[in-house]
Amino acid sequence: MAAPKGNAKIGRPSLYSEEILQMANDYLGCFMGDSSGIKLVPEQVIPTAVGLCAYINIGTSTINVWDKDDDKVEFRAVLDRIKQIQHVIALNGGITGVYSAPIVKLLLTKHGYSDKSEQDIKSSDGSMT
Repeated sequence: MAAPKGNAKIGRPSLYSEEILQMANDYLGCFMGDSSGIKLVPEQVIPTAVGLCAYINIGTSTINVWDKDDDKVEFRAVLDRIKQIQHVIALNGGITGVYSAPIVKLLLTKHGYSDKSEQDIKSSDGSMT
């Protein structure tokens, strides 16, 4: 078999399409009060990248590649909005007690939160700080 010439692409063609982008936006709409008649199965209360993958039937490794692809800016924007909405829902659900504290704590670590504390220990004679 001859090697590809010029700028020929090697490998399987991308699954990315306008239809996939529309499905991603539809998934996002389910959490923004615009479900457009879409029913998520299984039902989801917080948007996630994995939930998006399940909805559009694409592997997580694939959307991770798309997230880094400069040609897929619109898809990256959907993933960013999913993270933002997840953050707000988790934070508000934790504050109001709607969601379990350990689950909210776990979710919020993905958004930069932590519960670690730092201690500054000094010896009485000042030799150790």
